Amino acid sequence: MSKVNRQVLSRELSLHFGHRYLGGVKYEVVLESLENEIDLEDIKSIQITEKDCVITVSEQSAKDKLLRVGLNIKDKFVKFFSVEKEITNVTIKDAPYEMSDSVICSFMTKYGEVVPGSIRHGQVTFKNITIDNGTRYVQLLNCAPSLPNNATFGSFPVRIFADNGRTPCVYCGFSTHPSYKCDRKHMRQKACYICQEETHLKKDCPQNTKYSERLCYECNEPGHIRRNCPNTQENELVMYGEYASEIREGREADEAERNEVLLDNAKPLEKCVILGASNCKRCIIEDDSVVNASVSRTTIADVTENIALAHSKISDISNVEKVVVCLGTNDVTRNKSKPDKINVNITKTAEIIKKTFENAEIALCTIISRRGKSVHVQELNTTTSTVNEFIKTVCEEDEELKLIDLNAVFTKEGIANQTLYDQHDSSGVHVNELGAKLMLENFNKFFSKMDQNERKRSRAISSTTSTPSPNVRKEKKCRV
Repeated sequence: MSKVNRQVLSRELSLHFGHRYLGGVKYEVVLESLENEIDLEDIKSIQITEKDCVITVSEQSAKDKLLRVGLNIKDKFVKFFSVEKEITNVTIKDAPYEMSDSVICSFMTKYGEVVPGSIRHGQVTFKNITIDNGTRYVQLLNCAPSLPNNATFGSFPVRIFADNGRTPCVYCGFSTHPSYKCDRKHMRQKACYICQEETHLKKDCPQNTKYSERLCYECNEPGHIRRNCPNTQENELVMYGEYASEIREGREADEAERNEVLLDNAKPLEKCVILGASNCKRCIIEDDSVVNASVSRTTIADVTENIALAHSKISDISNVEKVVVCLGTNDVTRNKSKPDKINVNITKTAEIIKKTFENAEIALCTIISRRGKSVHVQELNTTTSTVNEFIKTVCEEDEELKLIDLNAVFTKEGIANQTLYDQHDSSGVHVNELGAKLMLENFNKFFSKMDQNERKRSRAISSTTSTPSPNVRKEKKCRV
């Protein structure tokens, strides 16, 4: 057999599993587990990398058995995956519900061989009722190197997503990652609609003369708008009589309020910070005023890397107004039988964050439960529940801390909502695109929450600048 053929055979007979959630593995432990399933003489190589353990065997039967039965390592079930994926999983969105599966399979044959019986329908479960959401899943053999992000089934436009790097990211164009994992610094910037430059928007374009030469609708002269036109003020005096001055004062107060809001918005944009781990990194944040300082594998016990990342993205940390702390899943993994230890770390970390962001309002998020029904998952969720009760108590007793109850969003009657989690994640803790969207929605509710003082000021201004009704104006005008 030639050298090239041996290399090809080696890759075809290689499989791997992730070992991070195991806390790392050693060769002796892996070999001891493999000995219970296959002949050790069939093992050609074991490579332990930072994330994965890659095993190469000499017989296809040995690989098939490991893929089928997996391993038990450190009292945890380990699932194997092929290094070279022969099957490409394709997701098709926006296809009409009435469109038959045969039409979709026929269309997808131009990109590869459709695995018989592989097409599935996406579903949403609500109150024990299952409803199709229109998404179709299909598997392809010998898939084309590249699939389009958008296609047309007849006259119906659809979106296509595939693994194995078959569809490019819609933001940066690379196929090395899905769109929701794209780093924001590679996302396409908005361009000016007039000159197509990315350095400014339409309203600031030097070629845009529409705004600089806008005419008053009252006198058709440049330099002012209708509200400030002398002719308008004279007409108002005739129209509103004694109330003209009050109405004008109300408008000036409203204008002052708008200017104050503009001044507030003119402050540096970095006002809100998210300190999280891998789930928060999946949140696609389009608001420049929100800084995502999330780092994979971060724990409550050590947020130094998160804080350092926030410092690198924000010129002045004192400008931060609100901070969300969304950590804890990794702490539960490492201390599943020691909830008290996690609680102590939560207290210490809360004090560190309050000192770091002295001018900010801080919110602690509850830890989301894991997806799954195994004994191991139940033990982790029991610890999660205990820690969440502690987080709620801390937020109730500390006026400086707010609560964002994420676990209530991701669970129903104590059971994790399967539709919000990544079904391909064996750990059962990573959320999918919909889950990340719901997380971000809860963060934004906290970020956009108006202070009570601002509400009082808003009510006071509105009460002092109220405009008399037309009937009152008419009655007073008749008395005069």
